[in-house]
Amino acid sequence: MCRVCSWIWYGNHIAPGNNRRSQAARSECQRLGGGKSATPIVLKLGLHAGSCIAVTTGDVLDYFGATVNIAARLEHQCRGGEVIVSEAVAKDAAAGAALADRTLLEESAMLRGVSAPVRFVRVEGLRRTRLPVDEG
Repeated sequence: MCRVCSWIWYGNHIAPGNNRRSQAARSECQRLGGGKSATPIVLKLGLHAGSCIAVTTGDVLDYFGATVNIAARLEHQCRGGEVIVSEAVAKDAAAGAALADRTLLEESAMLRGVSAPVRFVRVEGLRRTRLPVDEG
C-alpha cells in the first residue's frame, strides 16, 4: 500500500521515502518564511492510501493512479493550516494513534473524477484540554 501526499503548492506528490522532495518543500517554506513577507505561507495537504503506479523517469520518481488523484482532490478540500485525511488513512491504526490528540471533523464531498461522495477527516490543531467538572 502506498500513502500519497499531495501538496498544492508544489503540485508534486510526496510519498514515504521520497526525502528529497520533502526536504525541498521544507527548505522552501523556511526560505520564504524567514523573510519579512506580509503574505503568510499557507500549505494545503491531502492524504490518501491505496494502490498506485510508481514510474521513474530519469532520476525523478512519480506516482499515478486513482489513489494519487483522490489525494490531490482531497487537498482542494483543505482551507489551509489543516490536513485532509481520507477515511482509508483515518481508519489505519497507526494514523489513528498519531491523530489522537487532534481535533477531527468528519465530512464527505463529491470530488472531481470520482463517482460517489468521498468520506474524509479534517484534521485541525491540538484539542483544547478541558478542566475536570466537579459534580459534587
